Amino acid sequence: MNGAAVSVDLNNLAFREKSGFTIRSLQAGINVQETTATLNRLLLFTGNSRIQIDVHATFPSLKQIAQTYQHARFNADINKTSISLRDLLYFNPSFMDSL
Repeated sequence: MNGAAVSVDLNNLAFREKSGFTIRSLQAGINVQETTATLNRLLLFTGNSRIQIDVHATFPSLKQIAQTYQHARFNADINKTSISLRDLLYFNPSFMDSL
């Protein structure tokens, strides 16, 4: 990336997957640079869950992250979040077997 940066502002992404999993609304600010990445003001509403989070990551080099991921550092602020078991089961249906 050599000094380049990528920024994205999602204002209202929504969809329904054929399994029934629904994202009613997704908003976030995303910024990626050579040694940092931020996810600002992520607010996600699914059919059953609400996630509000801010994440900041630092790493030696985006180009080399596959080789240096163990040196990456993350800071996350999770606010007003509730995750439904029903939503988790869309991604891991066998989860209930472990309970």
